[in-house]
Amino acid sequence: MRPVVVREVARRFRDQYGVTSRGQLYAIGVSEAALRHRLRTGEWQRVGTRLVRLATVAVTPEQELLALCLAAGPAALASHRSAAWLWQMLEAPPARHAITVPRHRSGRCLEGLEAQAEVHRPLDFPTEATSRHRIPCTPPARTLIDLASVARLDELETAVDRALAAKLVTLDALEADLGQLARRGRPGMKSLRSALRWRGPLSYQPSVLESKTLRLLRSAGIKPAAVEVKPGPGLNYRIDILLYPGLAMEVDGYAYHHSAEQMAEDARRRNRLFLAGTRVLVYTWRDVVYDGRRVLSEVLGAMAAAKMATAR
Repeated sequence: MRPVVVREVARRFRDQYGVTSRGQLYAIGVSEAALRHRLRTGEWQRVGTRLVRLATVAVTPEQELLALCLAAGPAALASHRSAAWLWQMLEAPPARHAITVPRHRSGRCLEGLEAQAEVHRPLDFPTEATSRHRIPCTPPARTLIDLASVARLDELETAVDRALAAKLVTLDALEADLGQLARRGRPGMKSLRSALRWRGPLSYQPSVLESKTLRLLRSAGIKPAAVEVKPGPGLNYRIDILLYPGLAMEVDGYAYHHSAEQMAEDARRRNRLFLAGTRVLVYTWRDVVYDGRRVLSEVLGAMAAAKMATAR
């Protein structure tokens, strides 16, 4: 191959996780003879009938997902749980990737893919597409709407938490897209509306952990007095949740509270709150997610004591 073709082939493999289609190789000047030579020597490997992968590159979930999109044709998009993973709405890649293709795409073109992945051919194929980590995929709002049709409620609520906290979507935009895309009988719409409804009164965007905490409190009928509230004059910070006048609740996520400096500042801040007349209950991600019953018991007990003290 000519040097310019060799460089372009190397770039294509680098940008596409070590996988490319035969059509892409032909388009940049790779001859059939050159392709067969590299397959014969083991430098390249066949992936199905349409794709080629670089033998020295490890197989990764990203490579597998992009390979599915390439095999399904130029309009194919990663979607549902796969797109949610790309957008970091879900932590881990799904055991079985999902792609969305135009409804008119022939069954022959998709032959064999259904055995490898979830292949969706919706009536309302996304009018807008984007890419994430160099993989074509559905936009964040559409990803959440698609995810609602296949995910458990807890998965969906976590995905909504992460999307909002990362500012991938806004409530207004998501509600608008939901109104446009929701149709009679579309799966998951009730769950997604439920996941959005309780957020309406919030005037700020809570973190993932704060959202989980608010849902936990709501499950026990606890309605906080305020959230993200400035405790008083001269105190230039906010507390996560004000349960009752003089009683606050804070949740510490590891990402923002793990350093010695941050822990020391947290302690100083909570001491100042105590001296200003506000007691603070402090919980971690593990407390909220894995020991919610204890958290609720302690919160209810502290609120009852605070109310009794106020009544005296």
